Amino acid sequence: MVYQAHNLSSMSNTTGIVSLFQSVNDSLMYGAFGYMILVVVFIIATISFLLATGNNVTKAITGAAFICFILSLFLRIMDLIPNYVIFVCLILTALSAVATRNS
Repeated sequence: MVYQAHNLSSMSNTTGIVSLFQSVNDSLMYGAFGYMILVVVFIIATISFLLATGNNVTKAITGAAFICFILSLFLRIMDLIPNYVIFVCLILTALSAVATRNS
C-alpha cells in the first residue's frame, strides 16, 4: 500500500462528531478506526478489571468483553464497524461469561 499525503481540507465539511469520526475512518484510517477503538478499550478495561478484581483473569475478560460489546453497538450505529464485529464481541462476552460461571 502506498501512503500519500492526505487532503484535510475536506474534513471541514463535517457537521458533527459522528461525521468527523466517519471522515477520519474513511480518509485517514482506511476503515480501521472503529477496530482500533475497540482494541484499545478492551486492553484498558482488561487491565482495569484485573486491578479491581485482584488478578482474576476470567472476570476481567468478561467485564472488558461486555464493555466492548456495548461499545460495538454504538460504533455500528455510527457506521464505523461492520455487523460481524458485534457478533464477535457478543460471542466473546458469552464464552467468557460461561468460563467465569464455571470457575
